[in-house]
Amino acid sequence: MVIISSLKPFALLIDEVYGDVVESSYLVPPEQSPHHVTLKPSAVNRLRGADLALWAGPELESFLPNLLDRFEFKALGAEPASIPPDGARFQLAALTVLPSHLLVEYQDGKEIAEDKEQPEQDGHSHALGSIDPHFWLSLDAVEALLIALEPVIVRLHTGNAQADTAREAPTREKLSSARERFIDKLRSSFPLRGSEIVDKFPLIYSYHPAFNYLLADLGIPDEGYLTKNPESGVPPSAIAAFLEAASQNEVCMLAEPQYRQPVERLMARLADDAHARTRTVVADPLGVEAASFSELYGNVRKALRACLGAEPLTTQPAA
Repeated sequence: MVIISSLKPFALLIDEVYGDVVESSYLVPPEQSPHHVTLKPSAVNRLRGADLALWAGPELESFLPNLLDRFEFKALGAEPASIPPDGARFQLAALTVLPSHLLVEYQDGKEIAEDKEQPEQDGHSHALGSIDPHFWLSLDAVEALLIALEPVIVRLHTGNAQADTAREAPTREKLSSARERFIDKLRSSFPLRGSEIVDKFPLIYSYHPAFNYLLADLGIPDEGYLTKNPESGVPPSAIAAFLEAASQNEVCMLAEPQYRQPVERLMARLADDAHARTRTVVADPLGVEAASFSELYGNVRKALRACLGAEPLTTQPAA
C-alpha cells in the first residue's frame, strides 16, 4: 500500500516505523514553507495514486483540502478502523485524531499579547486556528498518531472489506511491535525533562512557533514567538518587547533555517553586552537534511541543548 504524506517528517516517520509494509513519500519539499504551496504535476500525480493521504490539517496545509476533495479522498475520523477499504482513497488529518490533551494551543508571549484573543473554550475543544500544528516534535503525540494509523494500515494492507481478526493479527502485531521499539528507542535516547539538561533556563523565544510541543514535552518555559505568519513580517511591538527582554536577561532565540536572515538582522540591533549573552540557534523541524525521523528529532533536540547552553553552538549567525 502507498501512503503519501504532506510533509517530509510524516513520511520519515511512516517509513522508519512501518517501512516493511508501506511505501511512503511526501508532497512538499522540506525547504518550502507548507503554508504557501503550489504542487508540481508529478506530486499531484503521486497524490492521486496513493491509498492513504496523511496530513496535519488545514491549519498547516491550507493548499491540500481542495486537492483531496478533487480526487475523492474519504476522510477518516477518530475511529478510522470502522471504515473498510472499499477501493476508495482515504485521508487522515492528524489533528483530528490526536487526543485533545496532547494538542498545544499557540502560546503568545508578552510581546504579541494582542494576538491572543480567542473565544472561551470548555477545555475539550480548541478555537479554529488556535492549535499549533507542529505536533511531530512531541513523542506523546507521535505515539498517539501511530496508534491511530495502525488499524488503517492493517485493513488496507490485508485488503479486508470487513474486520477479520485472525487474518489481520500477524500484521497488527508486527506494526505494534515496530511502534513500541521505535518510541522506546527515542525515549531512552534523550532526557525527558529540561531540568535534566541544565539547572537554569534562559528566556527562550521562537521566531516562528514551531517548537512549542518540544518545549512543553520537556517542561521548558516558552516566552513566546515573534510572528505566527513570517511572510507578513514581525509586529513592531514584538520586536520592541524582545529587544527589551534581551537587554536585561540571558536569552535564546530558536529559528528555522529559512528565517536565519531576519533573525540575524534582529540580533544586529542588540547592544554589545546584550548580544554577548544572547544565543541564536537554528533548528530544522522539517528535516531538510534528515534521512530518518530519529535523525530529525535528534537534530532538533541537539539544537535545543545548544539553546539551553548545554553544549557549544555549532553555527553562530553573524551580528
